[in-house]
Amino acid sequence: MKKLLAWIMFAVMTATLFAPGACPVQAAGNVKANVSYKKAPSIKKGERTVTIKKQKKESYVVFKASKKGKYVFTFSALQGNTQKTRDTANLLVTSCSEKKNSKGKKVLFYKLGKSSGKKLNHFYLTTQKQYASGKLAKRFTASRTVTYSMKKGEKLYLEFYGVPGNISLKINVKKK
Repeated sequence: MKKLLAWIMFAVMTATLFAPGACPVQAAGNVKANVSYKKAPSIKKGERTVTIKKQKKESYVVFKASKKGKYVFTFSALQGNTQKTRDTANLLVTSCSEKKNSKGKKVLFYKLGKSSGKKLNHFYLTTQKQYASGKLAKRFTASRTVTYSMKKGEKLYLEFYGVPGNISLKINVKKK
């Protein structure tokens, strides 16, 4: 009888441990940005590759804070799929959060983050070597780390603009 109870306990513990929903699920490693912020795919903590198609409008991904605190975003590895986009890709990244305007309609407002001690709501990533030094070196960089203070459940929309062709970049998100 004791062996039977031990097997039952083992089976229950195993089923509970591996049951669907018992372990947190991470988003896929690759995400395609969407032109509508309301349909923006979500990114989770960890490293993700975001693909952005050539377009005349901005495109978005969204991050939802699981806890209150500071989140560190590292943007890097901007790459194009053609020689032209590999050599000349400039990408404007803007951070926004959704709030109600004076008419009660939900719209996007800029969200400030900190990078190298400075507050910013947008920055540029580039693959162009001509920006590696000189006056524009601080503005156009190959990678950027930005910290955002967020409340639990708050959504941070990352808006991408200026896409010369199909490109991708890596975004790594960590809780500070």
